[in-house]
Amino acid sequence: MIEQFQVQGAKDKYIVYNKVLGKGAYGVVLLAKAANLGSYHAAKIISKKSLSQTDIFNLRNEINIQSKLAHPNIVAMVDAFEDNEYLYMLLEYCNGGCLFTNIQLSGPLREEKAQQYFVQILKAVQYLHSKNILHRDIKLSNLLLTSQDQIKLADFTWSTSLQGGYVGPQICGTLEYMPPEVLGNKVQNEKLDIWRNASQ
Repeated sequence: MIEQFQVQGAKDKYIVYNKVLGKGAYGVVLLAKAANLGSYHAAKIISKKSLSQTDIFNLRNEINIQSKLAHPNIVAMVDAFEDNEYLYMLLEYCNGGCLFTNIQLSGPLREEKAQQYFVQILKAVQYLHSKNILHRDIKLSNLLLTSQDQIKLADFTWSTSLQGGYVGPQICGTLEYMPPEVLGNKVQNEKLDIWRNASQ
């Protein structure tokens, strides 16, 4: 049996299991269950201790952006809250794992499967851009799969809102997927996400 504990500050809402679903730059993602409904979620738990005020601002910005999104190819944010020590994000649970790991285990995708996934990713990106939002870190490990083999775009750590169609220069995202305007420290627009999508 997986060891479990209750989320601080939300003892009546969620049970979190010591089953690691993933790890990121800021924290760990564990399996969680809503205590009243029994539905499973991914709990992103981030310790504030080692974070700067800028880091905390960026994480709150991530929550603000992702909580407003509703699309079948984007991981939904179910809940978010914080206490003195931790910041918690309860996210839609995708039990198929990430596309990067799936390809590592099973080999390259068949052409028709790659096309199917690519269309779903484009739909997610199109939706984001219609809301004037850039993801800025589209990569295989941020593309999750459901049990129905549906792609879900995840991890909005570097996401931002466009101001007048552009955002200012900023080095962000994953180096291997960075487009020229990011590496050149230039202003960014929707083309940034298209580059990252095509570089998969």
